Amino acid sequence: MQQLSFAPVTPLNTEGSVLLTLKNSITKDPQGSMSNWNSSDENPCSWNGITCKDQTVISISIPKRNLYGSLPSSLGSLSQLRHVNFRNNNLFGNLPLKLFEAQGLQSLVLYGNSLSGSLPNEIGKLRYLQTLDLSQNHFNGSLPVSIVQCKRLRALVLSHNNFTGVLPDGFGSNLLSLEKIDLSFN
Repeated sequence: MQQLSFAPVTPLNTEGSVLLTLKNSITKDPQGSMSNWNSSDENPCSWNGITCKDQTVISISIPKRNLYGSLPSSLGSLSQLRHVNFRNNNLFGNLPLKLFEAQGLQSLVLYGNSLSGSLPNEIGKLRYLQTLDLSQNHFNGSLPVSIVQCKRLRALVLSHNNFTGVLPDGFGSNLLSLEKIDLSFN
């Protein structure tokens, strides 16, 4: 009788599970950008668009892939997440408030989507944020006062939205690192 042996199945780590919630929130992925994202991997560091440092997810970058769907709130639980880039896709809905719990976030690039709603006050939690590009979406309302707490902000690109109102108090005096600002077509 032949003896069968099986390799033990190692469960996907927590970060991988979080990323699978992102994959599940994308209802169309016509280019198969997330085709190698699956629960049979122990670690998501080899997945398309994912960059890791010391086996921890630090970047999600899947630009220009015609992804259709929304951003899940679970992304905020990626504690070492530094960079998010989903530019030129078909993402819709509001920015999830829990996204701003990834307090080490340095760049959030979501231009060229169909995201809407207001920029949440929680933006002020992102003390390390250097680049915020939400241009060419459907955001509205005024900029939250808390944005002046993003003192490392170098590029603020919010053009081609529906923002209204005046710049918050302290905008010029607190954002001293700001090198690029584009608020046109609002």
